[in-house]
Amino acid sequence: MKITMENKQLAGSAHISGQSGRTPYSIKGMLLCASLALMLAACGGGKDSQRNPGGNNKEELGASIATAQNKDILAFENNVWKELRASDKGCGDCHRPDVNSPQQPYFVDNDVNEAYDVVVSKGLANTSSPADSKLVDKVGPKGHNCWATKEKCASDMTAYIEAWANGYVKGSSSREITLSPIPEEQQKVIGDDLLFPPTYPSGYQPVHNLLTQYCSGCHRSDGPQQQQLPYFAVTDIQDSYDAAKIKIDLNNPANSELVQRLQLEHNCWDVCSENAAEMQAAIEGLAADIASNNVKLDESAIIISRVLTLLDGVQSSGGNRYEASQIAMYEFKSRGGDTVLDNSGVQPAINLALYGTEGVDYRWLNNWGIEILTSQGRAQGDTASSKKLHNLIKLSGQYSIEAWVIPGNVTQEMANIVSYSVNGESRNFTLGQTMYNYDFFHRSSTTGTGETALSTPNADEVLQATLQHVVVTYDALNGRQIFVNGQSTGVSNPADQGGDLLNWHNSYALILGNDADGDRPWQGTLRMVAIHDRALTPEQIQVNYEAEVGQKYLMPFAVSHIDGMPPESYIVFEVSQYDEFSYLFSTPRYVNLAGNTPTNIDLSGMRLGMNGDEVAVGQAYPNVAIANLADGYSEGQGRMLSNIDTIIELQNGADFDEFFLTFEELADKSRSTDYNENDADPVADRPALPIMTADTMSPDIGVRTFDEINASMAKVTRINDWETVAAINNRDESGGEKLGVYVLYRQQFPAVENIEGFLPSHQMAIAQLALAYCDERVNRDVSMPPGPARYFQGFDFDAIASVAFTPATISQIVDPLLKQILNAKNLVSDGAPNLSTQPAVSDVRLEINKLINEGEIFAGAPDRIAMTAAACMTDPVPENNCDNVKRTEQIVKATCTAVLGGAAMLIQ
Repeated sequence: MKITMENKQLAGSAHISGQSGRTPYSIKGMLLCASLALMLAACGGGKDSQRNPGGNNKEELGASIATAQNKDILAFENNVWKELRASDKGCGDCHRPDVNSPQQPYFVDNDVNEAYDVVVSKGLANTSSPADSKLVDKVGPKGHNCWATKEKCASDMTAYIEAWANGYVKGSSSREITLSPIPEEQQKVIGDDLLFPPTYPSGYQPVHNLLTQYCSGCHRSDGPQQQQLPYFAVTDIQDSYDAAKIKIDLNNPANSELVQRLQLEHNCWDVCSENAAEMQAAIEGLAADIASNNVKLDESAIIISRVLTLLDGVQSSGGNRYEASQIAMYEFKSRGGDTVLDNSGVQPAINLALYGTEGVDYRWLNNWGIEILTSQGRAQGDTASSKKLHNLIKLSGQYSIEAWVIPGNVTQEMANIVSYSVNGESRNFTLGQTMYNYDFFHRSSTTGTGETALSTPNADEVLQATLQHVVVTYDALNGRQIFVNGQSTGVSNPADQGGDLLNWHNSYALILGNDADGDRPWQGTLRMVAIHDRALTPEQIQVNYEAEVGQKYLMPFAVSHIDGMPPESYIVFEVSQYDEFSYLFSTPRYVNLAGNTPTNIDLSGMRLGMNGDEVAVGQAYPNVAIANLADGYSEGQGRMLSNIDTIIELQNGADFDEFFLTFEELADKSRSTDYNENDADPVADRPALPIMTADTMSPDIGVRTFDEINASMAKVTRINDWETVAAINNRDESGGEKLGVYVLYRQQFPAVENIEGFLPSHQMAIAQLALAYCDERVNRDVSMPPGPARYFQGFDFDAIASVAFTPATISQIVDPLLKQILNAKNLVSDGAPNLSTQPAVSDVRLEINKLINEGEIFAGAPDRIAMTAAACMTDPVPENNCDNVKRTEQIVKATCTAVLGGAAMLIQ
């Protein structure tokens, strides 16, 4: 993977690098790019407008009058130029020089080479981050000549530009992405913008009055006319406020969509211009109320970076995906509505209609995804657009289904995750679930109508109720294959080989989460689904697995304005919306985009800030202290500042929360001398803390969060050498990251310390990580000679299971776990732990003995050991008898996992 940062604002093509004599910077494990979304200067204003009736071209335009001069222009022609000249788009009515009312820029000029030059020179398309393109901004958020809904137009335009980028690197597994400096005049300073407080201010009351009086016919879940999101006309004023924020511009009330829609005569209640003015006045009052209470940190006293929102960052997830064969793609970015958009850019788009009720049968995730909650929920395309799959896959004779999924449970059977079918008997393909197995049904000349599934092995329990990347592929040479988390599951069926797809039907529909007849419901979360008209290779599957999924951004916080900092200096974080309630900040590093190595620059006491104040919980970097940023700084890597991740609480949502950094010391400025914490607080006017009552008090105990759990397990199992922890976490020293056991399950660990937020899914992830550490611990002991270096001193790992476990040997397993995990000083059966709040040693010992001894205290009978008394222990067939050394190791690993993953480790 090649990633570059260059000191040049990208003018539209991601493959441009190293210009103007600059040295490109390769950042391992990060996808860095920046192309600021500027307003498109030509082609009208920002609000919704109609197609130009004066255009003289109402038919789809013909081919270019000149041949594309290189392969990039050819990719532009096939993926962008032809799409925008289509009769249903209408760009060709204006944006070429030979129409009645020509409007620059001429990005659909009849000469595709001229059109290409316009797009690149004016920076209309950002192929490194297509969603940030000016063309997307124009037809989407600004709604200029949008041919459908704003969301669909933005999605379509993004897909066209993505297809162009992929067309340029077709056949490659990576894409070069660049990070450019943010011009100083575009850097936001803390306090520049008004921010929504989490709780509605009194100034929102007039806005709420208007919304509930005039908009309640539609914009509430029980609207008498129709149910139209967002539900900002509900009676509950806080719920109304939360829903209306996205339609309000505090810093320019006239630009609020609530005002603009009335100006466009959308359901105004009297004279539309007067109604719009009334709404604008109410929003201006809200803005004035918030401004009167606006508090900002004092930049003269505190060292503060420039400000970014999450959406100001550069999307990094999926940037290195292999997508050259992709023909349908669902990323679930909409965060609302009843349609899932096909973002592949391959026409016709198979947009999926959502069945059921939002919030009941399905729900959108803010960090990209959709969760199917009941048997009534599913997403289904129509047969006409789904025929694209039939035509392209039948032509190629091979295909892949790729998905990032979180199964809701491991008990559902005959459940369809992704299916091109009509019912359980009539399908072209199906990716499904049966308990712990993934199933792959497939119609071909060798498999018939696809009644028989290729499934992952029962004993392996490959499918788990956590985030997994699953890919199923078919081609005539290899037949069907199943890959999970980048690795082949090793299952195959020789009868699949040599077949063709001539018996495929063209009248089926693409469906997620069920079948058309509703008989095969699946519950769980879909984070991404893609269909390819090629069988992905193992290398391509690994690339897509490592690209990860979801809403992840690289956020370059500018610090060049701070005295002593070199120009074009940034602290870059990788940031994602971790779940519905929090953000994940990780892998901070210093980079300089001018190519200068920083010298004699100190950095210490870094803190995260949000919405005008330093965050109260989640500060993981105050102890960062680097005497000289030049130490460890390298070309192409920058300077890693910490390998610690942290969670901070979401306040207003990704569209509104503003982030910044503060420092105790940076370059020539020092907070310790310029700001004395014993002096008056520079934010003296901040509101007083609320008084705690019986209804608002929190529990005295909490739970460890994700990084604390990982660190605790490494410590108590004495696996705290970097190489092994890195193997379990699968994270390298430079900060690059792959989805190892810890990283894979990290999103399923507790994000906050509040014990009331602990979920059953958290415990499953904790058990998986505990098993990884216990597996490594036991394997180490087995490989060591007997002696004090072993963790389980004295235990005989060379004995078969029916011999290995006696009262004395069980203590050799239990005692070190009690010492390390319970901090127990007295290990006699009635002894007490060091901490009075921990469970008694005797109680823990009793539970462990029950685990091993079939529910009874050990009485000296080896055949009563639960794990050794299973049927396999006495199986007369030698190869099926499990009374062996391997079984001994498994028992110790299971016992260790039960203790390590328990409450004693988790509670704090």
